[in-house]
Amino acid sequence: MCLWRDRFAAIPFEDRGGYFLPRYYQDIAIERVMQAIAEDRQRILLTLATGTGKTFIAFQIAWKLFQSRWNLSREPTRRPRILFLADRNILADQAFNAFSAFAEDALVRIEPADIRKKGKVPKNGNLFFTIFQTFMSGPPKDGEPSPYFGGYPPDFFDFIVSYLTSTPKGKLTALENDLLDREWKQARPKVRVKLLPKEGETYVLAESGNRILKERSMRRRRLRKSAKSG
Repeated sequence: MCLWRDRFAAIPFEDRGGYFLPRYYQDIAIERVMQAIAEDRQRILLTLATGTGKTFIAFQIAWKLFQSRWNLSREPTRRPRILFLADRNILADQAFNAFSAFAEDALVRIEPADIRKKGKVPKNGNLFFTIFQTFMSGPPKDGEPSPYFGGYPPDFFDFIVSYLTSTPKGKLTALENDLLDREWKQARPKVRVKLLPKEGETYVLAESGNRILKERSMRRRRLRKSAKSG
């Protein structure tokens, strides 16, 4: 445990020349995750509010794992293979772009069209980005389901990030009428929320002005990319 704790601590945050500096709570989140990994914890849960930099935190964790050569063997003989799973393409694309400090050949965007074209899942790389729906899809073989994740050996990925950012759509639909009756409350500049206590839980519907602008910008980039490739 001490060996990996010390190796992680020796890897500085990637701050892009001082441009990206972690906030205090991001620093705490990253260090606690690294501590849990050093202790061989198999499952780690991070819960963060909208706008607190979940992608930044995931990037710094991956950076420390990559630079320290942590992997499932616990022997620093190779760099890890890390899977980033999101629930929407726009989030997978956002993370893929945010991880640009890694070498280009280390980054892999897993997409169904590429798998169909090449006839196999991509394996050359270290950081793989896709969505749950892609991993669960795939053409049937011999009349049986054959999801794309089956193309990877069980121990192929050393670390998996499951990136979930909101209440599942089905649950949100069920809560929709109750949320409509709630008043918006200003949580911080450009972020407002609706709070709904229900069934022993408090559901939070958040609207972020910065998030809206970011998603619009990402959609425009995707459209430009599609136009160029078409």
